[in-house]
Amino acid sequence: MYLTHNTLAPAQPIDDPLLHAQRVLQQIYGYASLRPHQRDVLKPFLNGKDTLAVIPTGGGKSMCYVLPAMMSPGVGVVISPLISLIRNQVIQLREVGVPAAALDSMQSLTQKHEVMTALHHNLIKVLYISPERLALSGFRQLLTTKNLCYLAVDEAHCVSEWGSDFRPEYRKLGRYFNEFSAAIPRLAVTATATAKVRQDIVRFLGLRTHAEVIRTPIRENLKIETKKLTARSDHVKDIHKKLQTSSGQGIIYTFSRKNAQRLATMLRRQRVASAPYHAGLTPHQRDATLTRFLDSDLKVVVATNAFGLGIDKKDVRFVHHYGLPPSLESYIQQIGRAGRDGKASLCCLFFQGSDANVHRYICEQSYPSITMMTKLYHALLKQPSQAATLSVLGQAMYHASPPAGETWTQLIRLVQILERERLISLSSSEPSPTSRHLDLDESSLIKVISDEAQFTDFIDVFSARKRETQRKLAAMEQYAHAHHNRNDVVRRYFDSL
Repeated sequence: MYLTHNTLAPAQPIDDPLLHAQRVLQQIYGYASLRPHQRDVLKPFLNGKDTLAVIPTGGGKSMCYVLPAMMSPGVGVVISPLISLIRNQVIQLREVGVPAAALDSMQSLTQKHEVMTALHHNLIKVLYISPERLALSGFRQLLTTKNLCYLAVDEAHCVSEWGSDFRPEYRKLGRYFNEFSAAIPRLAVTATATAKVRQDIVRFLGLRTHAEVIRTPIRENLKIETKKLTARSDHVKDIHKKLQTSSGQGIIYTFSRKNAQRLATMLRRQRVASAPYHAGLTPHQRDATLTRFLDSDLKVVVATNAFGLGIDKKDVRFVHHYGLPPSLESYIQQIGRAGRDGKASLCCLFFQGSDANVHRYICEQSYPSITMMTKLYHALLKQPSQAATLSVLGQAMYHASPPAGETWTQLIRLVQILERERLISLSSSEPSPTSRHLDLDESSLIKVISDEAQFTDFIDVFSARKRETQRKLAAMEQYAHAHHNRNDVVRRYFDSL
């Protein structure tokens, strides 16, 4: 059976909600006491107050919604962004006796029916769903008939385009929440959130007269080091030397597939059991590497950011970086995968001064010239019916000369951005069944489908996004070059305690 039910019953209510929560914690996990930040979150939340909790990765965020569900006769609903993350959390909860379940798009009809039957018979305490599931009006109507003890949003930073991993579907959650009883408290949890991201979380999730618990995102058991590499230094030798002082298993993050492949190969030559992990490998290769890592058959996984989210291995003893990450958010989320068991773990950032230039180049590719984008849009407006082929549009922009080389590449990039933002539409003379963008040619038809006010609003947001990306990189650079005040850099950036 996909779903089996354990007999762990909620603890009996007592006068002190925090003492009640602590007894449930001990009953389920055997821990003697709550962590200080867990107490700070549970105190208002258990009293029915909407709560925003920013707690470091590995700090026990899930306890802030698991315990209230086990203390209540109802069911807690948790919205989470990734199926893999949801499934791992359900497995872990069920292993300790918590009746948790999930509804996701990858389940068979039989599996979904089992979950719905269990929900109908009140056999589920924690139900994980995606934001897309909550978008279904019929499912929301079903939930209104259930005894919900809370609505929780995991990885709440996904609500903000100023954070990492922005998910537009998250922005509709507050609207959906308003269809439920106002007495149901809302909880938003995440590991990293700047002041601007926190404002978005409160706004789009509709938190009402809420409490906030904000903690610095780096746990005390993580030892942080930085080492600046030179172009002439033996990078592999420096990293290998650090690995010799690191017991147990760990992860080395790098920002390119090429680096992941190369470094893993070089470490194997140094007799270090290592393997690469990146999106360019087949699913079978990635699964094999993950299995070896979880089975302690690998000392090191050399990975891009494709590795780690939803993987709960508590005894990772080190997380190093070979190359400067693009932001403090991604860096802190990644090092947070070390030492989740509370034991001392090492995190060393190996970087070169030129690393930031790579990220600046990527930024310029992602946010090309606003001047040229504006010129493209206005050139379209001047065309009959506000439409033109890519060839005609290019000639209009580049003084009647057909664009070539890098100019043509830039034009295609600009068109793709405007089409992605639904400001223009495009069609190809020979559309591809897989990717129309790759088949853009001189005869592709471009047509305006927005007004100038919409375009102006987009340009303002686009410019702000670019500035924010540049600001994130500048903060990451400052952190890398700091020697004695790295924590101050982090606190200022996240405006945390």
